[in-house]
Parts: sequence; C-alpha cells; structure tokens
Amino acid sequence: MEDPLTSTPSTGFSAIAQPYEPSPNFVKGEGPLDCKIAFINDHVRESDRRAQRPLQGPDGRELDKLLMSTGIARGECYITNVIKEQPRPTNADIKKFIDPQSGRITPAGQEHLEFLKEELCQCTANVFVALGAVSLYALTGMSGITKWSGSILESNIFPGRKVIATFHPSTLLGQKVFT
Repeated sequence: MEDPLTSTPSTGFSAIAQPYEPSPNFVKGEGPLDCKIAFINDHVRESDRRAQRPLQGPDGRELDKLLMSTGIARGECYITNVIKEQPRPTNADIKKFIDPQSGRITPAGQEHLEFLKEELCQCTANVFVALGAVSLYALTGMSGITKWSGSILESNIFPGRKVIATFHPSTLLGQKVFT
C-alpha cells in the first residue's frame, strides 16, 4: 500500500493525500501528524485556496493571535477543514455540502466527512478543536455551537478523543461563517 503522506513544500509539514483527483479548490490539511492538538475548520475560503493552506486570511490571522496568546505555536498543531474545497462559484454554494441552519453535512458533503475521518485517523492529537458548528457536527454529531462552545466533549468518530467546541475565529472579526 502506498504511503498516504506527502510533503507540503511550503511548510515542510506532513499532509494527507486527497481522496480524489486534486482540483484548484482542494486544500490539504497541514502540520505535524504527531501533534497533541488539531484544529478542524469548516471549509476552505478564497484566501486558503489561493495559498493552498488551511486557515489563511483574516480568520487564520485571528487564530494565530489566539494561539500565540495561549503559548501554542501554530507549527505544533495539525490544521484542516471538514470540507476540503472552496464552494464554487461562490461561497453561497456551501449549501451543497453543509446545511447552514443546522451545521449538518449534506449527502454531497459525506465524501469530505469520510476523508476527514481517514485524515484524522493518522493524526495522534488527543484534542480536536472544533472551529464552529460544522466541525462540531462532523466530530461529535452534535448541533448548536452556542450551546456547546467551551465544552469538552467526546468525539463520536474517535471514541476517547476530546473535542473542544468553540466559535469560528471569523466570529471575532464580525464575519459571517458561511461567507
């Protein structure tokens, strides 16, 4: 069997190979797979697609500030998205993958969810930080980020691993999560 890890030239970190033929919108997760903590974002945004790295742009910079304030180096964390591509032609098409009202994954998003499971299987993090409602649902099957934010939950796809539910960094910037 082929080794699913490939090198990401821009960072030197390990990254998981994608499950299908890469598209310009596909963004791999990045960071060390032997980390203690992993951050799971909802979906790729334009800045991520351009950089071909997860959580770039204003929301990524906000995450970097939050990490620095807690003494966590971004390079020590694995960072990925539930939905690995930017919805096209506009972010409004996220509804193809995610129901924005409930945060639940649609049938079209199931391929991405299965890939996330395979990806995180190779990651040793004991703690997954769910950045928003979509990640919370993907990791726990629970809806309601406002209700669960700050809670330490158990992952339903990785029993024994913790999930910390939190708001998406874009909420601190006054941005809508699905834009």
